Amino acid sequence: MEFWENLEEEKQAIENSIEKNFSLIKNKRLRESSAHLLKSGGKRIRPLLLTLAHKAAGESNTQAIATVATAIEYLHNWTLIHDDIIDKSDTRRNSLTVHKKWDTDTAILAGDALANLVFLLVAKSNIEKKEKVMEILSDTALTILDGEMMDVDFEKSAEITSEKSLEMVEKKTSTLITSSIKLGAILATNEESIINSLSDYGYSIGIAFQIQDDLLDLLGEQTKVGKNLGRDIAEGKKTLIVIHSLNNSPETKNRLLEILQKKENTEDEIKEAINILKESGSIDYARQELKKYLGQAREKLKEIPDSIYKEKLIELTDFFETRTY
Repeated sequence: MEFWENLEEEKQAIENSIEKNFSLIKNKRLRESSAHLLKSGGKRIRPLLLTLAHKAAGESNTQAIATVATAIEYLHNWTLIHDDIIDKSDTRRNSLTVHKKWDTDTAILAGDALANLVFLLVAKSNIEKKEKVMEILSDTALTILDGEMMDVDFEKSAEITSEKSLEMVEKKTSTLITSSIKLGAILATNEESIINSLSDYGYSIGIAFQIQDDLLDLLGEQTKVGKNLGRDIAEGKKTLIVIHSLNNSPETKNRLLEILQKKENTEDEIKEAINILKESGSIDYARQELKKYLGQAREKLKEIPDSIYKEKLIELTDFFETRTY
């Protein structure tokens, strides 16, 4: 990703830290399964945002960036491993999920190992504001779990408001992106206005990121997205797009629910559901919401001093609108 241009030192330090700290897991099977998704690729969006926020806030502590970015990636991949178990997903990033490559018991333990590494590596580090970093990471983890529980509960309910849907997105997806940026800023400055503006930027792009993910699940190219298209429909997920359709198109509500609640859908049924979402205007609605949140993110960056790193954050915001993976 070209956004790492002029950040090669930080990128390499992060990759080295991610690889090195796996050695803290002594059991080979557990170590390999914990590292599986991280070694399968991934966009490293959160470490990138942390790095850019840190430097946009006026500091350049590569060691602190590497340590906290590693913690963020471990936390993120812990949630992905457990999310794939809950969703019974077979693939991620064009690779088998951990529970498919090994088994469910191993995957649960691999996620638990990553969860503990998050806090161990921060505790063993010599970064400043360590207690604040630990507090934010802990709060972030609990918030994500809250969002995951809401997502699970949504599958059993036909009546979900758009407000509740947004709350789930905030907790399950946006909070980790917000925290990544906030941590980068906190490690760089004590100036609350900069920390708050960057955090607010993170909140908006976090929601936009999830909306684009939902759109790509329906309309993207499978080889680029790295998972089966229509997977959210096959898994009965009540995304922002689906909830908009259920709440605004009563004539197709029952049929859409029927498809979502079916244990195994045919390819034609998934295509039918996507057509319902198109015809109900829900995909257009999601695109409008995407633009709205990205616009809010751009506004927040106006409060940050000009720098090449602020420019990269602006470019990254534009990328979030047009990304295909």
